[in-house]
Amino acid sequence: MYWTVPREWEGQTAILWGGGPSVKPEQVTLAKERGWRRIGINDAGLVLDPEADVLCWGDSTWFTWNAKDLHLFKGRYRVTWRAMPSGLTSLPFHTLKHPAMPPALSWDQGAIRCNNSGHGALNLAILFGAKRILLIGFEMKPVGGKAHWHRRHQVSCGPSQYVDHYAPAMVKAAKELQGTGIEVINCTPDTMLKCFPKGKLEDIR
Repeated sequence: MYWTVPREWEGQTAILWGGGPSVKPEQVTLAKERGWRRIGINDAGLVLDPEADVLCWGDSTWFTWNAKDLHLFKGRYRVTWRAMPSGLTSLPFHTLKHPAMPPALSWDQGAIRCNNSGHGALNLAILFGAKRILLIGFEMKPVGGKAHWHRRHQVSCGPSQYVDHYAPAMVKAAKELQGTGIEVINCTPDTMLKCFPKGKLEDIR
């Protein structure tokens, strides 16, 4: 049975913890101090910010690797938008519908449109009602020889996956957000994603 996202964050700020190397533990402390809603994407919701509001993922391979560790997440919602292999965990999680693109975003409270987990987290924050969404760890490329802030992935995406698929989908999502009043700020210092305004996380209140 599919879940419906509650609009519990109406008008609030949400931060999305991505997988890129710019993510740091001290940023979690900052986000807590400023009262931001927090979505941990993949491993970020397990080991970086296990008390985030949401852990989300869209990759069945990631789920296969990490189903045994879902208990590490102590926040309120575990959310995915794809069918996951059964029998790997007894812990509950919510599943949303996943209609094909285009468009690049869903405004249906029971569905996510995306082609990667960061994109899905963005759509999820919108459905929760966030008015301002901060992105960190959205490099979408290796930086200094590192693709992630952690070493938990058994296999990493190749650069062409970001260039040819993930980044273009985010560009389309940015265009669809124009005129909605929802502000997205990319706080990732060295990022391939140029479709959102840049900002320094520590300067945002």
